[in-house]
Amino acid sequence: MTPTSQIVGTQAVLNVLTGERYKTIAKETAGILKGEYGHTPVPVNAALQARVLEGGRSGDLPSGGFTQTGTG
Repeated sequence: MTPTSQIVGTQAVLNVLTGERYKTIAKETAGILKGEYGHTPVPVNAALQARVLEGGRSGDLPSGGFTQTGTG
């Protein structure tokens, strides 16, 4: 099972348990909407993405780059 399929499965279970689609959004689902896992093959739901970003932009998120430490 791939990480993406696990994320989709987890979100599907949350949707069923709450009785409403995306009433509760898993942290990993939010990560996909924020672009933390890279580009999606198709555009994501813009309203759902805006809800997760809450006024921010995915470009405003930390780049995830590494900081070099030590003297080498």
